[in-house]
Amino acid sequence: ALKTLRTELTPLATGERKVQLHRLSSLLMCTSAADLQEKAKWEGSGEDSRRKLLSELQGLLPSSLLLPERRLMVLVEQALDSQQAACKLHNTNSPRFSLLKDHKCEHQVPNVTKQILEDHTDEVWHLHFSHDGRFLASASKDTTARIYKVQADQTLQLLHTLGAHQDAVAFVCWSPDDSMLLTCGNDFLVYLWDVKRGECISKFARHTAAITACAWMPDGRRFVTGGYDKNMFMWDIEGHEIRHWHGGGINDPALH
Repeated sequence: ALKTLRTELTPLATGERKVQLHRLSSLLMCTSAADLQEKAKWEGSGEDSRRKLLSELQGLLPSSLLLPERRLMVLVEQALDSQQAACKLHNTNSPRFSLLKDHKCEHQVPNVTKQILEDHTDEVWHLHFSHDGRFLASASKDTTARIYKVQADQTLQLLHTLGAHQDAVAFVCWSPDDSMLLTCGNDFLVYLWDVKRGECISKFARHTAAITACAWMPDGRRFVTGGYDKNMFMWDIEGHEIRHWHGGGINDPALH
């Protein structure tokens, strides 16, 4: 073994591999099993040691020679995820469904009222859950927008009332990281809000008619607004206008 290490393996080693071969050489020179275990920090040929060795081999050998660890469990989990993704209106958090048949929720459309939110005093025109599902924002004709927090029991609790607009609030939109919220109003204004504090960060005033929609750029630093004045503006969160387009009315922009 020592001859093979010196004459055949060492000439092929470079960099980190050369350091590993030097260490292997020193282990071959150990005079006893106890000395070997101490230098190699090896626990001996017990069950834990064999399991650790198998795990390391699985990471080095191709799957055609040795199946990766927990491969069957991974395949089952992937199959379950695929079944859930194929359920068009999946509406249950229960992981208990069988692979023996295609999964389909018994009640595809939720049909039970769980909670009624009565904080607004006029028509609610728009609702939007945050990307992480922890918050819900609402826009109303009563000139306010409201932010609700999802509780542990899946009910909603009012967190902030955003009351800067002087006319109906038509649209709300969460920033990509859910830290900020945009509100668009029939007062021709757009407000940017800090979600945690419920405070206004900036006001944007260039439109000349009701603002119907807005959308964030993926970087979370810029967004666009559009309305009945047939104008579309791009802004940054510091309040600067970046670009302006004029065309048709804007109802629901999508940016990529």
